[in-house]
Amino acid sequence: MAKRRIDLPVDAYAIFLQARRFENAASVLPNVVNQFGFPAATLYAFSLELHFKCLFCIRKPASPVPFGHQLLDLYRQLDVRDQVALGILTDTYVAKSEVIQAKIKHFGLRFDVMSILVRCNNLFDNIRYFYEHRQHEKDAFGKAGQYGIEAVIEACRQILLDECPDWAKRIAEAGVK
Repeated sequence: MAKRRIDLPVDAYAIFLQARRFENAASVLPNVVNQFGFPAATLYAFSLELHFKCLFCIRKPASPVPFGHQLLDLYRQLDVRDQVALGILTDTYVAKSEVIQAKIKHFGLRFDVMSILVRCNNLFDNIRYFYEHRQHEKDAFGKAGQYGIEAVIEACRQILLDECPDWAKRIAEAGVK
């Protein structure tokens, strides 16, 4: 059965609001890997997917919303200027995060935007369909997982709020942080 595409006008703010809700849900789960790691990772992956789709809709409002959950495919559909900005902002966020710096030191992970996206590319589907024993993409160092996804979400959110500054007020009025 083919998946359907919706060609109706899309409310980019509604996508952003939903992306924030999924991110907020992930962030309140306790950091207990064996209990909540997979649910949190799934929520973060879906949040980033929605942030990317929102950015796409702002830049190309006449185009249909990109289809699918693969983060690299969605990233590659973004304007080059947004890809560059995501790289710069992700690097900035990573440099400021003590938690990420500790993970770099402990796990030897790379936290540039492409390494993060390679590790997280199919995270949403892989975790949802874990029983199918899907192979997880690995970065250049053979690492897989959601490490760093929050940095890319933060970077994308910054681009969106810079582009649509009234959304911060609207989000607050909606009761979403």
